[in-house]
Amino acid sequence: MRIKKLVCTTGLTIICVCMFTGCSETTLETHQDEHAYILSDELNESVASDLPEEQLQSNNGPDDKESEITEDTLKKYNSLLRVFNKDNNLDTEIYRNRTCVLAGNGFVFTQQTEDELSGKSNMNYYYYSLDAHEQMYLCTIEDWSYQCTYDDIMINNHLFSVISTGSLYDGTLKCYLYDFDLSGFTYERYDLPGTVPYCSLALLDDNLYIGIVGGEDYYVLRLDLQTKDITELEKKHYSKNNETNDVLRHIASEGDFLYLLRIRTKKGANSIAFLDKYGKDFDLIETYDITEYLHSTYVEEWMLDDELRQLVSHIDIKNDYMFYENFSMSRSLVHLNSNDTNVLIHLGPDDHKAISVDPNNQNYCYYETNGDTMYCFDTKTAETKEIPIAFDNKNLHVFGVSTDSLGNAMILLHNPNADGYDSIDELHFINIYR
Repeated sequence: MRIKKLVCTTGLTIICVCMFTGCSETTLETHQDEHAYILSDELNESVASDLPEEQLQSNNGPDDKESEITEDTLKKYNSLLRVFNKDNNLDTEIYRNRTCVLAGNGFVFTQQTEDELSGKSNMNYYYYSLDAHEQMYLCTIEDWSYQCTYDDIMINNHLFSVISTGSLYDGTLKCYLYDFDLSGFTYERYDLPGTVPYCSLALLDDNLYIGIVGGEDYYVLRLDLQTKDITELEKKHYSKNNETNDVLRHIASEGDFLYLLRIRTKKGANSIAFLDKYGKDFDLIETYDITEYLHSTYVEEWMLDDELRQLVSHIDIKNDYMFYENFSMSRSLVHLNSNDTNVLIHLGPDDHKAISVDPNNQNYCYYETNGDTMYCFDTKTAETKEIPIAFDNKNLHVFGVSTDSLGNAMILLHNPNADGYDSIDELHFINIYR
């Protein structure tokens, strides 16, 4: 493997965890996010590349050209979004597609265009500032495929996100870590190994950890953005001939520790879910069997094993409380305690945890799709607060929520009965502490 030096402006260290899930066949089902897929049982076999020789691409603005979008294209591939400020007054109207992520006192969003020659979708990225009341161009991503918005992280006004291009079906899919500087409105991009688009991010001190599913190998890498060196900590190979295989599903951090959610599959036996606890030097400290806490009460018993193997959108751990959500039907809030681990609540398949790009957020907020109430569980006090999220337009239902550690919540409303991009959506901002 070639180890290349990188250039970055944040002075952070990144550890990349890239792991194959070990599957021979693929079953696809759609999730609320129409670009998020459930890969049932095991993922398709493919060979993960070693780290690319050129790891980093940087951009400071002038050389990156904003992809032009005609008015017809804008309306064909994007929905009109009416943005309301914190006083619930109309701030602006923009067209958006897919991404809409709370970031500071504003949000990152995308607009889709299409390459007329290739027919592939390109995506323009923008940051809209509620203070300046204007949108700033960030970059254009050609042949855009998917963004892991469920685990984006903000660090020192930099938004980190894993975004993929190409196709999962023809072997052209590529994963990248993007670092969007929301002060200078520039970006840097890191090539990542992996051949499927799903990942997770976790912050520990000045280290950003990345978990990526893909390939026949998984890696544990350390990327030091001060020395610009990458160190390979571990590399293991998956084989379908093995009696037992371990697959990575998600990563999380709390205090001085990193946690990996690992599923062990064994021929002729039920799968087991482990939560592995690591120190700052990536030294394994302890392993917990948490299988019974992830089994959903909304799933029939004969489906439990397959349900346990599903891809995971959330494993968050704060103050010994863990929130688990997968791309299928399972959601649970668990109190992790060496003497008395227990499930506080099992949520239904229409419930979703709010996205939080703020690693300091101590609240787990969750909501029901099309519901009118958000529930915020304070991991410090173990108290739950109900927040009304009903607005004037009764044709629009809650489609997504983002929160931060200051209590700010961004609520996306969408018309589920609209045809394609004909929905006129709304974006509202509230504070859960008021």
